[in-house]
Amino acid sequence: MRGLSARGLALHTEWLSLSIIESAVMPANDNENPNQRGPLIALGVVVVLFAIGWLLVHELYNDGKMEDCLMSGRTNCAPIDGANR
Repeated sequence: MRGLSARGLALHTEWLSLSIIESAVMPANDNENPNQRGPLIALGVVVVLFAIGWLLVHELYNDGKMEDCLMSGRTNCAPIDGANR
């Protein structure tokens, strides 16, 4: 580092190490809201989106099986209802 004497470099490194220690000890945000409603709402949205995606994939899978059956030339592709047996 040009322009810094040994004493200036020592003061600079001391200030830098103190600022690192201070940032590690001090909390990042003193005004943090203790209310946990936001993350819970986000978790609820994720769960709902997962459930909708699961149902959508299930229906698309069943429709694909029906389409494969029909494309193979079969005529009895309707699902069998187990209650009428």
